[in-house]
Amino acid sequence: MGWTTFPVEQAGTALGTKIRDIYGFDNDRVVSRVIDSMVRIDEAYLAVHQAHKEDGASQIFAVVCQIQRDRGQIAVHDMTEFAGPLNTACPSRILRCLTDTDNPTALAWRGRCLEKQMKHDNPKDLFIGDTVQFDKPIRFTDGQVFTMLRYDGADAWRGVDAAGNAVTESVTIRDAYTQDWRLIGPDPFRNAETTWDFDDGHGIVAAHRHPNGGGLVADTAWVDPLAFVDREASVAGFVRIYGKVRLEDRSKARDNAVLEGRVRLADDAIAEQEAHLSGWSAALGRSIAQGRGVMRDRTVIDGMATLKDRGLMCDGSRLSGRACLQDDGRMSGQSQGTGRAVIRDAAQLRDSALATDSAVIKGMSVVGGTEKVTYNRMVDGAQQDIQAPPKAARRNSR
Repeated sequence: MGWTTFPVEQAGTALGTKIRDIYGFDNDRVVSRVIDSMVRIDEAYLAVHQAHKEDGASQIFAVVCQIQRDRGQIAVHDMTEFAGPLNTACPSRILRCLTDTDNPTALAWRGRCLEKQMKHDNPKDLFIGDTVQFDKPIRFTDGQVFTMLRYDGADAWRGVDAAGNAVTESVTIRDAYTQDWRLIGPDPFRNAETTWDFDDGHGIVAAHRHPNGGGLVADTAWVDPLAFVDREASVAGFVRIYGKVRLEDRSKARDNAVLEGRVRLADDAIAEQEAHLSGWSAALGRSIAQGRGVMRDRTVIDGMATLKDRGLMCDGSRLSGRACLQDDGRMSGQSQGTGRAVIRDAAQLRDSALATDSAVIKGMSVVGGTEKVTYNRMVDGAQQDIQAPPKAARRNSR
């Protein structure tokens, strides 16, 4: 590819357009898109997924962009890894996205990138189970000393003997990252775990690491390349994930759950059974979305809240604390359920209504407006509609 030059003030827009035009397209033969990228001041690295429509063959390869600025102008020159770029500071997360290749030029470039990364100072370059060699010995609290440790996630490590076997329990070492170390195994380009037990009742199953984030994914599940699965997060069963969904921290998606759009699972949240999350919805804390529960739009469940059965959350509603939305209950608008509140049966909580403490809303009740249902109050009835009176009406009633 040649150089493309344009004014500096147009750099952001022009560079984005260049990437989309060259590597983001869908024609009669190929579907191509950028699944990850990193842009620095003088260079950019892309992971590009291309699939051929005729035979279904696909690959993920790297693209390197050199960026130069001079006299109010910016110039961009891009080339694939098959052309042997000189830039070799490609981040690990992009290298891990790439599929295997037998192209000698691409292999040589990947090797140069790996050689440059042999010295690390960032734990985000590690997968759980990776073994690293420290320049200086690390002393455990029981007095044992090791130079090789196995990464267990967060700040946890295990001592490793000369044969590469972990010989200690997992120990927290918070200052380990301050020392120089290098990765010695497994191969950082690997993209597979042969088997894994997801603790979902199916025992040990075939699994692999998701290229964007490194989290474990069962081979029976499907995760969009654009999605992010954190190293300690997991996707099991027959889960389907579409779009830029994010599974962060220790969150889990399992069974037949479906996540799409910009959904975010974080902390220890779980989406399971036949739960369906879409839009910008988020499950945080130790919350659980299960059954045939549905979350859409910008809804949030947090704390130890539970969405189950055929419960529906939409608009900007929020469920937190130990609150529960179950049966055919529905939350909409900016309504909130918190504390130990329960919304069940075919009841509705809508508008800016609040259910808190140990409140129970059931039957076909409809609670809306700015009404608050608190303490141990129960709202029940075949058709009960509770609305907070307007301010003027409240003043006149005094």
